[in-house]
Amino acid sequence: MKQSGRSAVAIATVMALAAGSAAAQESHTIRFPAGSSSTTVKGALKGDSYVDYRIGARAGQSMDVVLKPETVFFNVLAPGSTGEAMFIGSGGGSEFGGTLPSSGIYTIRVYQMGAAASEGKFRRFTLEIGID
Repeated sequence: MKQSGRSAVAIATVMALAAGSAAAQESHTIRFPAGSSSTTVKGALKGDSYVDYRIGARAGQSMDVVLKPETVFFNVLAPGSTGEAMFIGSGGGSEFGGTLPSSGIYTIRVYQMGAAASEGKFRRFTLEIGID
C-alpha cells in the first residue's frame, strides 16, 4: 500500500510540474526577403507564454533588434544557449544593437513579465530585426 501511495504522489507531482510549464510557446525561423538585411514581424503573446524567433548569423556581424510596444520584453540568446541571455530586455530596454560573438542560430525571445504574465494579458507586438 505504501508503494502505491508513493506512486500516486509521484504521478501527481509530475502532472503538477507539467501543468506549471504548460504555457503555450511558439518558435519561428526568420528569413530576410531577397536582397534585404532586415525584416519586421508581428506577433502576439498571452500571459506567461513566449515566442522565439530564430535567426542564423556569423561571428562579427552586427545585429539590431527593436521591439514595440515597451509593455513586452525580449532577450537575445547566443547559439548553444540553454536559457542564459547575452541581452536581457527587462533591464536593457526595447532595443539591442551589437556585434555577434559567434556563428550559429541566435534566438530572440519575446515575453511578458509581472502582472501581465500572471494575469494572462494579451498583447500584440512588432519586432524589427536587422543583420549587417
